[in-house]
Parts: sequence; structure tokens; C-alpha cells
Amino acid sequence: MKVAMYSPRIYTKGGMERVILTLLKRSKYNFTLFTHYFNSASTFEEFQNYDIVTFGNYDAKSLKDWAIMAFKVISTKIDLENFDVFVVNGGSLFNECIMFRNHSIPSICYLHTSSRFVHDEAIKKHVLGTKYKDVFRRAIYFPFTKIYPILERTAYAFFDLILVNSE
Repeated sequence: MKVAMYSPRIYTKGGMERVILTLLKRSKYNFTLFTHYFNSASTFEEFQNYDIVTFGNYDAKSLKDWAIMAFKVISTKIDLENFDVFVVNGGSLFNECIMFRNHSIPSICYLHTSSRFVHDEAIKKHVLGTKYKDVFRRAIYFPFTKIYPILERTAYAFFDLILVNSE
């Protein structure tokens, strides 16, 4: 079985990267990893043993960068013709929105975390009190917290199966 797997960024030695590597090492299937940003110097060196396709290697650091990357992800079309299943590492806007143009084969979402900055009231209050104090950022954040759940529900409707690792 040929598996296409998408993760928007592979650049740290975090839990998501560890889960991906464990799956790749233990699976009998042939995986191709698709990403918008891959940094081999800052993540696990074992990733170099796998087929990774990078779309422009674009990293998002500022609010403007995040908006540009979101547009890039939403508009990305992956050639899934030679794959049997599409696995998306979920948990943020980028992860799920890749589905808008890429749902021609059975699709699975492995949801690592919800978008807490949108769904968790305590985190939203913290974000507004620390990061988004200025009027401009608040003017973007408030509408985003209303629009994002709509995008999220629309994207999740394309998945055939969603797996989660916690409540």
C-alpha cells in the first residue's frame, strides 16, 4: 500500500515528529511525506531516510507569514493518483485545510491536538492578554476565531476517519 502523508511543517524534535517517525519505522507500507516546510538540521535525522516532498520550504513566523502559508496550504494540490490513502497530521489550520483540494482518495486525520487558541476560552483570554494587545491584532484575531471553526468543520467533513490521541 502506498501512503501519502501530509504535515505542514517538519522542523522540530517534538511529539508530532516522533509519532510520524514511529509510524514510518513500524509500518510495512510505503510512505511519502508532503510538507510546506522541512528543516533537516533541527528535526530528527532519521527523516532523511524517507521520501519527503517539500512545497517551497516556506516557514511562517509573523502574522503575515501565517496568512501567506494558510493560503499556500489551502491552494496546494497534491498528485494523489498513485497513492492508496492520504494521512494528514491534524491539529491546526494548515493541517486540515490541505483537504480542500486533496480528497480524491480515502483520507485519515491523525489529530494531535485541537486548535486551542480558537476553541479554549482560557487560552483565548491568555492570547489576548499577552500577544494580541494591540488593536490591529485583535481586529484580526476576533473574526478569525469565528471563521476558523467553519473552515475546520468543512475540512473535517472530507476525512473518512479521524484518530485522536486524547479526549
